Amino acid sequence: MAVNDYFKNLVNIPKTFVESFIRHGKPTSERARSQTVMSNIFLHIHSTRIHRYTLKKTFTFGLGIIAAASFFFLTVTGILLMVYYKPSVDLAYDSIKDIHYVVPSGRFIRNVHRWATNIMIVSVIFHMARVFYTAAYKETRSFNWLMGMALFVLTLGLSFTGYLLPWDQLAYWAVTICSNIAASPRELTDLLGITHFIDPGGLMKVLLLGSEEIGQDALTRFFWLHCIVLPFFMVMILSVHIWRVRKDGGLARPDNIKDKDLRGIGEDENAKHVFENAPQKTYGLMCLVKGKSPIVGKGPENTIPSWPSLFIAEIALFMLTFGIVCVLAYFFDAP
Repeated sequence: MAVNDYFKNLVNIPKTFVESFIRHGKPTSERARSQTVMSNIFLHIHSTRIHRYTLKKTFTFGLGIIAAASFFFLTVTGILLMVYYKPSVDLAYDSIKDIHYVVPSGRFIRNVHRWATNIMIVSVIFHMARVFYTAAYKETRSFNWLMGMALFVLTLGLSFTGYLLPWDQLAYWAVTICSNIAASPRELTDLLGITHFIDPGGLMKVLLLGSEEIGQDALTRFFWLHCIVLPFFMVMILSVHIWRVRKDGGLARPDNIKDKDLRGIGEDENAKHVFENAPQKTYGLMCLVKGKSPIVGKGPENTIPSWPSLFIAEIALFMLTFGIVCVLAYFFDAP
């Protein structure tokens, strides 16, 4: 009996996991969908209801999701690459060659990492451009705009530090140019004759390289920046960024949304008028009600439950991004 119970419990593990993940069972009503979102830490990043306009494909083009998905792919492939990469000036380049030519699927994993980097940078740039030109950064969303700018700077920092890790000729001259830019304030202090007393350019160069010369200390610093420091701040600020989107009322949208703009977006096929053949005017004791009769299944102000419409859209965009990255990584070496 005990053995049978053991194997029965073993077989039911997936079902038990799903039931513990979605505690209210399969959502069959709007209330159940709202409870599913409220009781799940992963789904709770969104509000229980969203405006239908936010599901419009051409509204955001999913650029934020594409950037977040790319960062996820970068994290996973980066962890795999760290297993074989050696942060040493003598071994770094050879370890990259081993990853590319010797390690099983190493070339594919490295290409996924590099293509995801390019896609993330492009999507972040277009995402910020869309937010700027649609004025979605104004009023209460100005703080989140600053968080977005910080994420953009971190994205460029991650890209640059990763560019240096192969420690080839391109990396060496990139470090040289970067360190010279950091030391450029020394030209001003030399002109003023105060370099002997205060040298901010020299200080920034030493902090960046660990010494006056490019060597092991510089590579170690860039390795830790790329793998530990910058990803930590990226995760922290990205969490705040997503949290503020929700606290600010979801995605910013136009004030003058018309019914034709919502046609075919998030409509409930089961929603119908209560009195389809009823008169279109009703006289009451307090007021005169005009227009259509009430609709069952339609939320207030053209809102719908975020589960499952929004999550299905996000997963679909996530899988599309993953597919594009994999196809590019398989057929082309990333630049």
